[in-house]
Amino acid sequence: MRDAAAELAEACFADDFGARSKAIFELNFRYGPFGALPLIDELGSQSEDRRLQAIYALSRMGGEAAQPVMAATYSSDELIRAGAVLVLAELNDARAAARVTDMAANDDSGMVRKIAATYAADASPADMLYAQGWDYLDADAEYGLAGTENYGALFVANGASVVAVDMIPSLVPCELAKRSFLRAYELGNADAAIALATAYAAEVSILNAVGEEDVRNLQMASALTLGNEVLCAALVNAVAENKVGAARALVDMVDAENPNSAAALEFAMANAQSADVRYGAAIAMAHTGNAAEGVVATLAEASTLDALRVVILADPNAARAERLAGDLSAEGVAVIHVESGGAALISAYRSVVVDAFVIADPLPDLYASRVIKEIQKDERYADTPFLVLGNEDSGDIEGAEMLERPEASPILDSFGDLDADRERYLATAAAAAEALAHLAHHGGVSLGNANLGGALGREDAVAIPMARVMGLAGDAGMADALMGLIADDSRSVEARTAGAKGLTALAGRTSVSVDTAALEALVADSDPALAMACARALAACGGAHLAESGGSPIGWLAANSARRSKQEANEKEQQEQEDTRRKLTK
Repeated sequence: MRDAAAELAEACFADDFGARSKAIFELNFRYGPFGALPLIDELGSQSEDRRLQAIYALSRMGGEAAQPVMAATYSSDELIRAGAVLVLAELNDARAAARVTDMAANDDSGMVRKIAATYAADASPADMLYAQGWDYLDADAEYGLAGTENYGALFVANGASVVAVDMIPSLVPCELAKRSFLRAYELGNADAAIALATAYAAEVSILNAVGEEDVRNLQMASALTLGNEVLCAALVNAVAENKVGAARALVDMVDAENPNSAAALEFAMANAQSADVRYGAAIAMAHTGNAAEGVVATLAEASTLDALRVVILADPNAARAERLAGDLSAEGVAVIHVESGGAALISAYRSVVVDAFVIADPLPDLYASRVIKEIQKDERYADTPFLVLGNEDSGDIEGAEMLERPEASPILDSFGDLDADRERYLATAAAAAEALAHLAHHGGVSLGNANLGGALGREDAVAIPMARVMGLAGDAGMADALMGLIADDSRSVEARTAGAKGLTALAGRTSVSVDTAALEALVADSDPALAMACARALAACGGAHLAESGGSPIGWLAANSARRSKQEANEKEQQEQEDTRRKLTK
């Protein structure tokens, strides 16, 4: 692009005024701010005539040239810096005032200082740069970076030239803010370090969302060099100003092990409007051994976070829709039921996330094919599965799967991976459960009125540490929940074993009453790790001693082997029956 723009830019130096004007217009129209780059190079020309014509051309480009020309004020060539000041004066862009005032006071070149002084404000350049940085970071409507100016490129000085660095558009105003804050910091502004830390944190939050780990780590490392005291102050400020992304990133950057960080983390946990920030602060404090009531309650709340699956069901058959919605709800899926195609389109538009669409064909107002075609125009649903409840007249529909029967199973099987936000919910819930387990292990934790309901029914990453929490810090009333987990043969061996260990710990601290027969059965016939854990739990709960079958270890092993052989035979028979059924179906 630069070469093509440079070829057209040469016409801006034509002898004919009309030809020059036409070239300037075309350069701006075709290339926008990128068309300014070859003209900026000419600000350093040894020909005064070409320098003047470059200044004229850039000033005629208007606001499109503002950002690359401001970047040119950092050029290593004093002629380019001087020319850039003259262009900015013609453009009359208020965002340049801080930089021009800085140049008037501090530029290395006397010539540049003299030119800049003509346009400088009677104010502290450090304070002006600090204020300008916030205008960028806060997306100020008048003095920030307008959306129409953001081309996903940051203009930076590279020696004498200015180059465009491609980046995620949301990072561009953060980088502009950092440029201003960093210069204010160098000039001694007392608050610039805190502002700079906030800008770094804002970028870290954006990079986390898009998975750019390497760049994120560089940003975090730079922020850490500002010192923990600055990061703590930035966290308090970000919470107070409800800068959610920056606050969440700062919670991770603050050194929780440093005693001086406690006040900032407590402030974040108590005052953040975002639950994500509160949970992050509580998790950080828990890992330092802080078992305060507020920390424990917040962790318990965080452990309930779930990644809800959502299905939009468009079906005018109320009885069929009710049955299907009930089956999906039993699997933890939220169902939005509508009866028409128009209502399905509205629901799709309003929904934040949808994991699958189930569309009856036909609907009272539209055919399923039309509904699907309209919804797929929304790029959010480009990869979302569509399943159709058709009839004998329904043919194949592009981009959709036909359901033979209105059952939950194929709908559940169609779900793709969770989006980043819901993955984060699960990660937060698991981290909160682990943090509670950490506190419980070290003792002194009072669960009080903390709501742990349903935690054992969650995925293993939550259920396993929560079983440990209940064992180490729960009350006798939690024994039934632990027994429910132990007895649930649909759960993993690891989760059931954790439940048995939790029950053992709970029985050692409190007086529990459970059905020991279930434990006896698992001791006699289950995975070795689970059997051992259940044996300990049985003893802790006052169950009877189980002698080996036949009066000897060999007898017990033989009985166990016979049970396993019978179980394997039953499973083989069931598999053969299923294979036969499938063949008949085909």
